[in-house]
Parts: sequence; structure tokens; C-alpha cells
Amino acid sequence: VLLLMFGCGKKGPPVPPRAETTPPVKDLKAEVTGDRLRLSWEAPDTEAAGVRLEAFTVYRARIRAGQGDCEGCPLLFVRVGTVPPGNAPVYVERLEPGYRYVYKVAARTRVGWQSESDPVFLNY
Repeated sequence: VLLLMFGCGKKGPPVPPRAETTPPVKDLKAEVTGDRLRLSWEAPDTEAAGVRLEAFTVYRARIRAGQGDCEGCPLLFVRVGTVPPGNAPVYVERLEPGYRYVYKVAARTRVGWQSESDPVFLNY
């Protein structure tokens, strides 16, 4: 009876369940023509990762030019658009003069996991 109380040996730490990961968006590019911004990117290979892509979410931070740079200060990103998955995903919007813009794009799966691209910075 005494042997049963001590168990059979040491146990390892708990292992979390395998988390689904979304490959990040690659090669985010910003082209400005007049007052129009065109964002384009390379869609991630979700089949290799075994995930289903639901949409791309576009985020933007906008800072008024001349407000002074605050190195290390966090940027306030807001969601400005959703793009369905496709062969050549693109997002277009009109820019307002006198601002610095920062954009990033997140690939989102059906269950809500997402991974973001590197940001793109531009002055207009």
C-alpha cells in the first residue's frame, strides 16, 4: 500500500496543446499615386501550415506631421479594412496630406489566430 502512494517516478512539466499558427504576410509594399495609396502583399502559404485563411485585416497608424517623433512610443493602430483571401491581395485608400502613415496587414484564420506583417512607413 505504501508503494502506491509515492507513484512510479518523476513527471515532466505540463505540455500545452499544439497551437495553430498562421504564416505571416510577406513583402508588404506601399505605392502612392496622387492621393491614393495602394498596399499589396504576398499571401502566405497556408496549405503548408495546415490552416484555412479567412481574411486579411489592414491596420493603420496616422501621426500628424510636425508633432515630433517620440522614439519608442507605441503607435495606435486602428483597423481600416478587410480583404478576402485571393491570388493578389490589394488594399486601396485615399491619403490626407500632412500625416505620417504606418500600415501593417494581418492574415487571420477562421478560428481567430492571426500573424502580422512587418510595418510599412510613409510620409504624405
